Amino acid sequence: MRSNQQVQVQRKHHTDTTAAREVAAFFARLGTAGMFPRLRGITGTSQFNIEGAGRWRVAITDGVVSVAVAGAPTAPTAPTATGRKTTSADAVVTTTAEDMARILRGEGYLNAFSAGLQETITIRGDPAFTTSLLDLFSFGQADSDAR
Repeated sequence: MRSNQQVQVQRKHHTDTTAAREVAAFFARLGTAGMFPRLRGITGTSQFNIEGAGRWRVAITDGVVSVAVAGAPTAPTAPTATGRKTTSADAVVTTTAEDMARILRGEGYLNAFSAGLQETITIRGDPAFTTSLLDLFSFGQADSDAR
């Protein structure tokens, strides 16, 4: 017979892996979404560090979104011809897989803005660009059309 503690650990692991799968699926869908008309005129990169799920780099180029799985952090390199550093991000988003999944589901009316107020997610970087990132989170909600 399993102890109550073993069952709780098993449930937590299941929840964590389910949340991690939801987060990975969100970034996979986001990577194929293409143009977001509401983000037209916005260009920048963001690093999503999701504890328990992984790291993704999301680039927005005049409203077109692309996603790549991020590797280990690297030191910034020299600026490119456009003046942008190739490995630095304009914004860094940090949270847990469980909290990210709750945001994407809109669980309890939770969204990226309210999660920031509750300090379950942190978004650091260029204020104008970080505000634009909020549109990406609503893309994950099933009953929302952020495009």
